[in-house]
Amino acid sequence: MPYADPEKRRQALRDWRARNPDKQKAINARAAEGDRLYRLAHKDQYAQYQQNSRRRNPRQHLLSDAKGRAKRAGIPFTVTIDDITWVTHCPILGVELAYIKGDGKVRTNSATLDRRTNDLGYVPGNVFVLSHRANRLKSDATILEIEAILRYMRG
Repeated sequence: MPYADPEKRRQALRDWRARNPDKQKAINARAAEGDRLYRLAHKDQYAQYQQNSRRRNPRQHLLSDAKGRAKRAGIPFTVTIDDITWVTHCPILGVELAYIKGDGKVRTNSATLDRRTNDLGYVPGNVFVLSHRANRLKSDATILEIEAILRYMRG
């Protein structure tokens, strides 16, 4: 299927996939199985790759994780990395935020994304960076911590 024009080639492939959905499904399944087997065979290397990726792009990973949560919950997700103000300290508790998790574990000062109004979803103007501690205070907060959250929510 030699085409001089790359766009014609892409269109021909789209047409073929539309006419042959079962074959395309089989191709996708073989590719997914190959990926799975590769990851099993190279488990340590793959874990190292993931860890390095999180170190290089911590903000992108925060966003990617939030997108997965939004998809599972069925809530809107239209925010981009540029829509968020990436602060150095938690606006509620004042602790310095750790964007990079060296050992992959979540700490109280780990940066997390917070939706000010949960029903709106992850949309510009509704997503803020907080410490993990501030984001989970609903379950085990002291009076002083609740007052700090109240000051934040009042804006």
